[in-house]
Amino acid sequence: MSQDPYSPCVCGSGKKLKFCCQDILSDMIRVEKLVETQPDAAEKLLRSLMTKHQDKEILVTQLSAILMRKGDYGEAREQLVEFLRRHPDEPRALLALADVCLSTEGFHASKRIVHRAFQLGVRQYPNSVAMLASRIAGQMAQRGCAMAVREHLALAVRMTEGERRNSLLMQLANFESQRTIPFPFRGRLALLPTELNEAQQKEELRARKVSQIGCWEPAAILYTRLIEQQPNNGALWHNLGLCKAWDGQIDEAAKALHKAADLIDDYDTAVEAEALAQLLDLDVADNSYGIVQQTIPVESLSELLTALEGDSRFARVQSSDEDETEDGGRVVAEFELLTEPLPENVDPESIPDVIADITIIEAEGTGEEGPRALLVALDSDIEGAEDAFRDVCGELAMALDDDVKPAQLSRMPAICRTFDWKIHHADQLGASQYRTLNRNRLTSALTTWLDEPLKSLDDESPTEAAKDANNLVKVGASVLTLDVICNRMGYDPDLSEVRNRLGVPTPKPLDNDDSQ
Repeated sequence: MSQDPYSPCVCGSGKKLKFCCQDILSDMIRVEKLVETQPDAAEKLLRSLMTKHQDKEILVTQLSAILMRKGDYGEAREQLVEFLRRHPDEPRALLALADVCLSTEGFHASKRIVHRAFQLGVRQYPNSVAMLASRIAGQMAQRGCAMAVREHLALAVRMTEGERRNSLLMQLANFESQRTIPFPFRGRLALLPTELNEAQQKEELRARKVSQIGCWEPAAILYTRLIEQQPNNGALWHNLGLCKAWDGQIDEAAKALHKAADLIDDYDTAVEAEALAQLLDLDVADNSYGIVQQTIPVESLSELLTALEGDSRFARVQSSDEDETEDGGRVVAEFELLTEPLPENVDPESIPDVIADITIIEAEGTGEEGPRALLVALDSDIEGAEDAFRDVCGELAMALDDDVKPAQLSRMPAICRTFDWKIHHADQLGASQYRTLNRNRLTSALTTWLDEPLKSLDDESPTEAAKDANNLVKVGASVLTLDVICNRMGYDPDLSEVRNRLGVPTPKPLDNDDSQ
C-alpha cells in the first residue's frame, strides 16, 4: 500500500489518503498480510478497529468479506446493514450487501439493493458491478431467462477490463454460440427512439441512463409512468418489454411486446417485437415435452453386448473407448433403438428413425456405480424403450425400485415436436443421401406446421390466420418463430415458400452505412 499522504486512498473512496484512512493505514497493512494466512487474526483486528472507527467503510467491507468466506452470511449482512443505517449512500458497503443478498436470497429478492448498489457504485467500482452482473447472469441462466443472461453478461463486459474482461467476453461469446438459445435473444437489442414532449423526453432519458447500467426494473418503472401518459405509444411499450425481459420478468415482457407489436406502424419492427413476445411465451408455456434418461444397472457386459448386437432393432454406432464418465466409468459401446428392424439391404426408403440412444458403461476407478446402461429418449418414448431393452437383455438388465423415475435432461416447447426426429445413419448410405432425407422430412414438417393450430395465433393455423389481413404481423412473427425452432433443431430452412403461401412480406435487408 502506498503511504504517500496525497496519493489516492487505498479504500477506493477517491479521496486523498491524508483525508481518509491515513490513521488506520498501518493496521490495514497488517490486515492485508493476515487475510490469506491467518483470517481469524485479521477478523479480530478488524473488530477491534471498528470499535474505534465505526464510520470507516473499508473496515466493515473487509470484515464482511472475511465473514462470507467463513460462510457466516448472517453476521456479514448485519454488519453491513448497521453501517448503512448511518451511511445509506456508501457505494462499497452497498455493493458488499448486494453480494451477500445475492448469495443468500437470490436476485429477485435482492433486486432493490442490487440496483441501488449499481447506481451508486458504477463510477467508483465498475469491477464490483461487473462481478455482481456476471453472478446475476448465472442465476438467470438457471431460471431460463436467456435475454436477461445476455444483457447481464454484456453489462459485466462493459464494466470491467483486463484479463477479467477477456474471460467475460469468452462467456458472452459462448452464450451467443449456443444453438439452444433463440437467435433473436443472442444479439444486442436496442431501445427504440420515442416521440415525446420535452418533459417526457427527460423522463425517458432517465430510463435509458439507468438501463445502461443494468437497472432494468427502475427503467421499467419509468417507462410504465410514461405509458400512463401515452398508452398508444408503441415504442414505449417495446422499450418496457425489453427492460422487463432483461430484468427476468418474462410474462410481463411478453405482454408488453405483444402490445408494442399491435401499436408499431413499421411492419418489420412490429414483426420483430411480436416474434420476441411469441418466443418469450414459449419459455413459460405449459405445453412442452422432455428429453429424459433412465439408468439401468446391468450384469455381464460381454453377454449384454452380444444380446443387443443380435437384435436388428438395436444398431451399434461408433463410440470411443476413451470416453469416460464423471465417476471414472468407461463407455464400452453405444447403440440406437430403431423404430423398426434394420433391413439387410438398406436404402433411403427403408431407413428407420431412432427412438432412443443407449450407452453401455463399464465401472472403473473409485466410483460407486457398477456397470450400467443409460437410455435417453423423449419422455413419451422412454417406457417403451426400456421395455424393448429389457426384452432383449432379460435378466442381464437388473430391476429398478418402483420409485426410480427417469432423470429430466431438458424440456422443449411442444411446437418443436414436429421438427424433432433422428434418422439412423447406416454405413451403406452417403452424406448426400442423408441431406436429401432430412430436406424431404423438413419440407413435410413445414407443410404440417402450416396447418397446425398455434396458441400464438389464437389457436388458428398459420394458413387460416393469414386469411385475415389484421393478422399479418402475428403471422409474419410466427414465421420468424418457426425459423428459430428449425435453427434450434439443427435445420436451416428456406422460408420464402412458406411466406409466399401465407402472403407475408420478406423482412427488409438491414440498411447499413459505410461506417458500420
